[in-house]
Amino acid sequence: MLRKNEVKNTGNNYKSSLLLSRFLGVVNIGPLVALTLWVLIFTLINPFFISISNVKIILLNASFTGIISFGMAMVFITGQFDLSAAGVATLTAITAAYFMVLLSWPVWISILMAFLMAIMVGLVNGFLIVKLKITPLVATLGMMFILIGAVKSITEGYGIYPLPEVFNNIGKAKIFGISWIIIIFIIIAILFDFILRKTTFGRKVYATGADVRVARLMGINTNLIKMLAYVVVSLFAALSGILYMSYIRSGTTEIAGDWILLIIAGVVIGGVSVFGGQGNIIGVTMGVLVVWTMRSGLTMIGARSEFQLLAIGGILIISTVFDYFKRRSRSSD
Repeated sequence: MLRKNEVKNTGNNYKSSLLLSRFLGVVNIGPLVALTLWVLIFTLINPFFISISNVKIILLNASFTGIISFGMAMVFITGQFDLSAAGVATLTAITAAYFMVLLSWPVWISILMAFLMAIMVGLVNGFLIVKLKITPLVATLGMMFILIGAVKSITEGYGIYPLPEVFNNIGKAKIFGISWIIIIFIIIAILFDFILRKTTFGRKVYATGADVRVARLMGINTNLIKMLAYVVVSLFAALSGILYMSYIRSGTTEIAGDWILLIIAGVVIGGVSVFGGQGNIIGVTMGVLVVWTMRSGLTMIGARSEFQLLAIGGILIISTVFDYFKRRSRSSD
C-alpha cells in the first residue's frame, strides 16, 4: 500500500513539474518578475497606482503599442527588424482620415484604403530586404522618412477633423466598463500566440529565424515567410493607428510619435531574441506591460519624459545584452 502511495505521489509530482515546465516554456519568467517588481515599487510609492482607473489607463496605452509589438515580434523571430512600423501607423490613420473627412468616403471604405496602404508598405519593405538584399536598417529607416514626409505632405502640418461620429464610437465603445480597444488587444494576443506556437505556419516562422539555410533544406519558402512578416507588422500598425485616431477623435501628425522605441522595447524585454528564432507573444505582452507600467509609474512620481525614455532605453540595452550572453552560453553548450 505504501508503495502504491509513493508511486501515486511520484506521478502527481511529475505531472506538477510537467505543468510548471510547460508554463515556464510559454511565459518568459523575466518580464513577469520585472512587471511584478515595478507594480510593487510604484504601489508602495503611491497606492493610487494600483487603482482600477490607473490600471485601465495602463492597459489602454499598452494596447496601442502592444498590437504593433505582436507583428514586430514576428519580424524579430524571422531574424529581421522594422523601424518603419510607427510611421505606418501614422500614415494609415491619416489616409483613413483623409478619405473620411476630405473626400467624404464611407468609413469602412476609408479604413479599407488604409489597410491596403499598409499592405503596400509591407510588401515594399519585404521586397527591398528579401529580394534586393538591402539591410533592414537602411530599408526600413528610409521607409520611415518616406512615410513621415508623406504624412506632412498630406496634412501640411494640420490635423484632419472632425471625424465621423460612427468612427469615433469605435474608440468610445466599452463592454462591462472595459474599452473595446483593450479587448481587441487581448484577443489578438491569444490568437496570434496560438498561430505562432501551435500551427505549421508558426513553426515555419521560428525555423526561418533559427537557421535560414536549414529551413530552406526543410522545404520552407523563407523569403515568403519574411515578406509576410513585414506585411503582418504593417497591418497591425495600421490597426493600431486607426484605433488610436478613433480614441483621440482626430487625425493628427502626432499619432505614434515616439512609439517605435516603446514597440521594440516591449518585444525585446518580452524575451524575443534580436538574433531570431526565439520568443513568444505571451512574453511580448508582459514586456509591453512592463514598459507602460514603468512609464505610468515614472509619470506619477513626476519624472520628466526625457528620463522616462532614458530608463526604457537602458532596460532595452540591458535586455539585448542579456539575450546575447544567453544565446552565447547555449551555443557553447
